[in-house]
Amino acid sequence: MTRSYLNNIEYFLPPIKKNNIKFLNSIGKDKKRIQKIIEKVGVIQRSVSDNKTFSNDLALRSALKIFKKINKKKVDYLINCTQTPEYLIPTNACILQNKLKLKKDIGALDINLGCSGFIYLLSLAKALVSSKISKNVLLITSDTYSKLIDNNDLGTKLIFSDAASSSLVSKEKKKDSLEIIDFEFGTDGNGYKDFICDNFGSKSFLNKNEIKPKINMNGSKIFEFTLNTIPEFTLKFLKKNKISQNKIKYYFFHQASKLVLENLQKKLKISDEKMIIDLKKIGNTVSSSIPIALKKNFKKIKKNEFILLCGFGVGLSWGACLLKKA
Repeated sequence: MTRSYLNNIEYFLPPIKKNNIKFLNSIGKDKKRIQKIIEKVGVIQRSVSDNKTFSNDLALRSALKIFKKINKKKVDYLINCTQTPEYLIPTNACILQNKLKLKKDIGALDINLGCSGFIYLLSLAKALVSSKISKNVLLITSDTYSKLIDNNDLGTKLIFSDAASSSLVSKEKKKDSLEIIDFEFGTDGNGYKDFICDNFGSKSFLNKNEIKPKINMNGSKIFEFTLNTIPEFTLKFLKKNKISQNKIKYYFFHQASKLVLENLQKKLKISDEKMIIDLKKIGNTVSSSIPIALKKNFKKIKKNEFILLCGFGVGLSWGACLLKKA
């Protein structure tokens, strides 16, 4: 079976920055309350898109960055992950193929997944490369959650940022390649209402009152699901691959919030040196959070070191991926 490698990652954050401390001050929160909230979410600054910027615009900017390093003519498949598409029909991927001026004899599709999305993208890309259907798969994650957030809902407003990432998975091993080793996934659709955006799909057509789509997240339920599911899932995944925890150099979990990450770290007994927490000035960027964290910490990873990626959230959906520096 042909091996597959993650060779390049780039990302783009919109230029508008929102400061959580300033916002909390503006709505009358006292200093002690502000300090407590910021300590919990771990986010001081968020990036948001303006009214004329959408998920494909962010995707385009991240892809143009990666095309400075790779020849776009070599891309023979495009997979885009978004939950904020520009249209219900057609897919963002088809529009991006045209905007990026990619060749026409390629596959292009969207997947609708949130915080586990990047793991799913990697698995699909590995399958395409390993089966020799494709040689170079461009992966894009892009979301503009800010357009779906109620300004009065602090549970979502203070956490989420708009962002996009672009990555290349190919059969070619390069100097800084990460070999994609294995995956594991989980799904529990019984919890779909715990993180949902109403009035956005075909059901919204039944609503005679035009209500703006908005994200509704049951934070306590999502937190409970994460802490009850992900630690055990992670340990089982490592056992399946016959690799001990001390062999994992770095853990890249979905950057949900500081509270979630610190509790996962505690439950799994991961040292500070191995646990990547990087959302203070970025926020929770949904499917882009893992590739952004990976890009920012890429140079830390040395040859033959193993890293673990794990995404979890809306769906409910979760997944893990084991990679090794080639």
